[in-house]
Amino acid sequence: MYHDTKTTIIACAIAVLLGSDRIVLAQAGSTGGFIGKSDKSISGGDLGEPRGRTSPTNKAGHAATSLSGRWDWEAGCAISRYFGAFQLTELSGGQLAGEFTRDSGAVQGGQISGSVHGSEVSFLRDNGESKLRYNLVLDSSRKMHGSASYAGAGFGCTFTATKR
Repeated sequence: MYHDTKTTIIACAIAVLLGSDRIVLAQAGSTGGFIGKSDKSISGGDLGEPRGRTSPTNKAGHAATSLSGRWDWEAGCAISRYFGAFQLTELSGGQLAGEFTRDSGAVQGGQISGSVHGSEVSFLRDNGESKLRYNLVLDSSRKMHGSASYAGAGFGCTFTATKR
């Protein structure tokens, strides 16, 4: 009878293993995971910053890359397309200052005063004769797009700028 019980147990174990579509093997005491720091070297020091960190931001809330520099721009208006360049300086607190240095349209030159908050850039261009309002969104540290319109007027143009 002892022999029949042993044979029955072995036969059942084989039947369970063969009848299953998956076989799971485990080593006692190895359930996975980590205990303690997993990002250290053999000497015990850290290997560096953790992966997946975003780029640092400044107090104004946008990427630490400065908007200061020379920008080429293009505007698409109902009657024509215009192009030119401007110099932009980012001051403390997200304030912007600058000057339009080249323009293919009727509005020539003009001082820039404005601000940047997160990915939103806005500034006023004043050349003494007319004022234009620019509302832009940063696509990257080297490209922005949005609209340009005469202050108080009901029409505007699309506007893109690329940093040199």
